[in-house]
Amino acid sequence: SQHRRPKLVFELRIMQPILRFLQLLCENHNPEFQ
Repeated sequence: SQHRRPKLVFELRIMQPILRFLQLLCENHNPEFQ
């Protein structure tokens, strides 16, 4: 059962900065569109 876990942790570590980056982009572009 430990063979599948590292992949999940790896994907989460990759997705977290990407989601944070997208959130920053959205926050930066929101005032321009409004």
